[in-house]
Amino acid sequence: MDNGYFGRNKYFRITKNANQVTELSVRTPDRFEKTKKNIQFRNWNRGRKVVIALSTEHLYKFHGMDIKQYTDDTIAKIKQYTDRKIYVRPKEATHPLEDDLKDAWCLVTHTSCAALDALQWGVPVITTGECCAKPVSGKIEDIENLVLPDREPLFWHLAWNQFTVNELQEGLWCSDSS
Repeated sequence: MDNGYFGRNKYFRITKNANQVTELSVRTPDRFEKTKKNIQFRNWNRGRKVVIALSTEHLYKFHGMDIKQYTDDTIAKIKQYTDRKIYVRPKEATHPLEDDLKDAWCLVTHTSCAALDALQWGVPVITTGECCAKPVSGKIEDIENLVLPDREPLFWHLAWNQFTVNELQEGLWCSDSS
């Protein structure tokens, strides 16, 4: 159980045997339509830089990784496939993520919900780990030719995997929500 995928101050996500949902089930849009209040999908924006959105050091340790090594390895791999400028955004950044994505070609992350924000704002994503955006993620090897996926089915699915406190108390999360 953790903060929601979106509507993070109101919703909590529950994922059975994982940190995040990483596979897509066919879901109807009705729950998403009820919960999306501030979500509007912007047109795809193809900027110039690659943004690496880091998670907390604790998360990397949980996965048996070192944050510096992950960062160095990811930068090295990206440089094999593109000569674009790379910007590393620490989890503790105090300025809005949206500012970093204004000129982004794509966002790369191991397992951050920043990928969902990027998708909303029209920036394609590459995930390298257990991430909720994995079903619409590209690969670093394809960084110059990323497919612009249909984002809405991912958000429909995620809406069925997050709940308000009242819904948790009512047992809605116990229904078929995986």
